[in-house]
Amino acid sequence: MDVADLGSPFSAGEFCRLAAAACEKAWAAGQVPLLCGGTGLYLKALLEGLVELPPVPQEIRAALEREWKEQGLEALLRRLDAADPALAATLDRANPRRVLRALEVFEGTGRPLSDWQVSATRPFLVPERSLWLGLDPGREALALRITQRADQCLRDGWLNEVRELAARHGDGALKACAAIGYPELLDHVRGRMGLAEAREAILGRTRAYARRQGTWFRAQAGIQWATQGKPLSGQARSFLAEA
Repeated sequence: MDVADLGSPFSAGEFCRLAAAACEKAWAAGQVPLLCGGTGLYLKALLEGLVELPPVPQEIRAALEREWKEQGLEALLRRLDAADPALAATLDRANPRRVLRALEVFEGTGRPLSDWQVSATRPFLVPERSLWLGLDPGREALALRITQRADQCLRDGWLNEVRELAARHGDGALKACAAIGYPELLDHVRGRMGLAEAREAILGRTRAYARRQGTWFRAQAGIQWATQGKPLSGQARSFLAEA
């Protein structure tokens, strides 16, 4: 947040370098850094290491983007199933950015992304110094928080932000934006969708994303879960007490 511009490339590697530096700075000051999110891939890369990939030619990326827009995500998924079945079985198949990235690596390197992932770099942070803590407030409470958060963002000027970003970077950049809400609000700004309709679309996509997040994080080993009415494990309580 607030470290990269919409028009600038940003990657999991860049996130790991910035996040690791911020954590080291906090530790040096006697503080405990909290990483809250979000994007499981970035957190996993931070704690388990990152795959160093060669650059992919821009023309391959552009061709796949066109194919996605013209033929839809299902066409890309069929290609991924054939090119990298190991990754396709575990990938978030509803996330076009993850699908596009997997295909562009295969097209650009001739090797499936799952092959590259075997040779991950060392972790950016020492896993023994970290605690994966999962917070599960329950489905109803989560749905309420999602609604409250979207409405608060709208009250705080989300529409003005969308207008400013579109003026600075163009409608195409916002329509391709992976962040939920920006394509929908751009449609409203351009008169293609009412505000109430855009709000419902944002809430629907966010709830679906939260479900996928829950599924992904539940499948990760080593996460200590805090759920309503269930205390933390002794290991988690000891870690927090020492921190």
